[in-house]
Amino acid sequence: MATILIRSWFTEQSFKNRLEAQESRAGAVRSLLEKLDMKLINIYWSSTEACAITLCEGDAANIPAIEIIFMATGGYTNCKSEILHNEEEMASHRQRARALFPSFDAPNRDEIERMLLEE
Repeated sequence: MATILIRSWFTEQSFKNRLEAQESRAGAVRSLLEKLDMKLINIYWSSTEACAITLCEGDAANIPAIEIIFMATGGYTNCKSEILHNEEEMASHRQRARALFPSFDAPNRDEIERMLLEE
């Protein structure tokens, strides 16, 4: 299960609507996430970025569907998701990366470097 941060930037009208709003958007977001077997951790607001920040847990494969749904509403100008990793998860990823790194053909290597590495 992934921890996911979703930033959703409001249109000007949506931001004005939030100013006048008497109710939270958490219920609508929670309902959508539950339909995807995901859990809402919390919703945060960034007034300087004019965006909502949704923190949730679930299958990262749901991210494209969530972004499509958010953007299809017309209430947002942009939507961006990030998968967050705790320190233990990163230790595992680093171990895998160390094992795979030597075999990766980097795009900034020229032909001479490639030939020298093959020797």
